[in-house]
Amino acid sequence: MRVVDGMHRLGAMTLRGARQIEVRFFNRSADAAFLAAVRENVAHGLPRSRADREAAVLPIVNAFPDFSDRSIASVCGVSHRTVAAIRTRATGQQNQLHTRTGLDGWVRPLNIAAGRRAAEELIQARPDDQVHRRG
Repeated sequence: MRVVDGMHRLGAMTLRGARQIEVRFFNRSADAAFLAAVRENVAHGLPRSRADREAAVLPIVNAFPDFSDRSIASVCGVSHRTVAAIRTRATGQQNQLHTRTGLDGWVRPLNIAAGRRAAEELIQARPDDQVHRRG
């Protein structure tokens, strides 16, 4: 059993001699527990130093490589550019996957060039089709 959030409260209750405390169980993987702990500790409690927040990025990038830089940044309390830099330093490349999952849960391609090429080919193959443009 691992404490995800509330280490200081647990310590205080132990010092007070409490034999029972109220808990909320989190039945997920160790990686998901770490993610939840980082998210909770950034949101409240003792303020984390920048170094602590940045140190949390790499384990999350390694455990959840499909998460977008902005998703990880929102969990860790750092900028998405910081996440991108840490991801690049750790992997030696930024785009090791073809898609990433954003904050909204949508999966998006990292490189939209292939989609644009397909659209261009379709437009060239069917030039008489009506195209609606914003403008």
